[in-house]
Amino acid sequence: MEDMTPKRLVRFRGNLWTRYRMRLPDFIRMLDEQDHRCAICGVDFELGSKERTGPNKPVVDHCHSQGHVRGILCHACNKLIGLANDSPDILHRAIVYLAQRSVLYGPNQPETGDEEANQNAEEDRQSDG
Repeated sequence: MEDMTPKRLVRFRGNLWTRYRMRLPDFIRMLDEQDHRCAICGVDFELGSKERTGPNKPVVDHCHSQGHVRGILCHACNKLIGLANDSPDILHRAIVYLAQRSVLYGPNQPETGDEEANQNAEEDRQSDG
């Protein structure tokens, strides 16, 4: 925040209040409580950069239906939640999907108990390489 020009700081403070009814000291307190990291993935925020946006810039995450602030996220995690329509159910199903299906196809597929299928898979890998 200290690297912001006075004009940018005034605009940032105004946006915090207008969009989230949040004051700058509250934003800074939240950043400190999160150790200046995304509340989901833990990436370190880049606060010293002159650029206004970027993948490691802090983004205020808020509930679109109720309006309350939930935390501060990186751009990617905020986008992830938004694309899931803020739905814990959708995100849970995505986790289950990844856990169950992440190694079904491809060169790193685990061997099955079927020796013929394993031999065919090995031959396919050798012919591709």
